[in-house]
Amino acid sequence: MADYPYCTVPGKLSEFLAKIQGLGTPSKVTTRWLPTIGFGSTNDRSIVPILKHVGLVSTDGTPTQLWSDFRGAGSGRALADAVISAYPELFETYPDAPNRTSDELQAFFRGHSSYGAQAVSKAVNTFKALCQHAEFDDNAATKPTAPVPSQPDSGNTNNMARPIAHAQPEAQPAPSLHVDIQIHISPEASSVQIEKIFESMATHLYARTK
Repeated sequence: MADYPYCTVPGKLSEFLAKIQGLGTPSKVTTRWLPTIGFGSTNDRSIVPILKHVGLVSTDGTPTQLWSDFRGAGSGRALADAVISAYPELFETYPDAPNRTSDELQAFFRGHSSYGAQAVSKAVNTFKALCQHAEFDDNAATKPTAPVPSQPDSGNTNNMARPIAHAQPEAQPAPSLHVDIQIHISPEASSVQIEKIFESMATHLYARTK
């Protein structure tokens, strides 16, 4: 069982990757060279095996083409390809490994190494530190997919999609009108006057209802 190398201080690995993008290319990347750029701690020496693991430097410490590519415009994409190559079993298990939870990554490294709990945690954080400076392609499995509308059967016109008819609101009946008419007739009015009043009302009301 091959153990994946890890940095004892993964945060320093992230600092180192950010710094080398503004540096020149050294003849060799060694534990003696690290202090010259500000990485003089004993723990910082564990950075070198990680650089060799992902291919930024060769086995003898000589910077590779990836080192140059990582310092160029396509740095994130170049490092992403290197990380995928360096962790083949992880990406076979999880094509979207950079998006996986710490628990999932710990389970993977625990099952693919002889590490104890502390070393497994550092292996996970080392992987995450590398991913911070890499640009991976979007994985379709990580994106919610919109439901695909069913397509009509080309051989059966009865299955053609039809526009949905929107129900029209039912016509409301016109409001009814009720009119009360009060007529005040003087007690002194004659029957002829009263008859004329009703005759006039009938004429006017009948004319308005036509």
